[in-house]
Amino acid sequence: MRFLLKPLRENLPLSTVTGNGQFRIVLDWEPKDVRSDSKMTFYFDIMDVFLKDKPISVSYNLSIVHDGKVLFTQNGISIGSRDEHNKAEFVLPENVRGVITVQFDNLDGNSLARVGLPIVVDRVESSSEIIIPEWVRNNARWWADGKVTDKDFVNGIQYLISHGIIRV
Repeated sequence: MRFLLKPLRENLPLSTVTGNGQFRIVLDWEPKDVRSDSKMTFYFDIMDVFLKDKPISVSYNLSIVHDGKVLFTQNGISIGSRDEHNKAEFVLPENVRGVITVQFDNLDGNSLARVGLPIVVDRVESSSEIIIPEWVRNNARWWADGKVTDKDFVNGIQYLISHGIIRV
């Protein structure tokens, strides 16, 4: 079995609803290929879920976080327009790699109206084929057939992680 896991670029823009279910955030960015030590521009819309995702003008706190450290903040009032997007520009530091979170907090002054959207910086694109060892295939088959316990199967996965075969 050979496979390559890769996100689809067509999944942009990102969209999610705040924890309190009141607001939808739609987020896009340029450049699409996020690299450390580069200028980023985020485009976002804040919409009211109860008004059928109508863009609305509300106060917001935006922050970009990496490994628990805030890299950038912007506070403002969103543009309530379908024709124009809100914008945040900043330079991503050189030492930032992995996942950054674009965090929206305190929407319309509500501490429960918050959400974070993850973005990968310096994504590694693999052009080489991945070969799954035969013993991994056998273990997965035996587990699926009920011949191996969940615990034994998990031990096999943990082995792969601890020996760097699978990176989490």
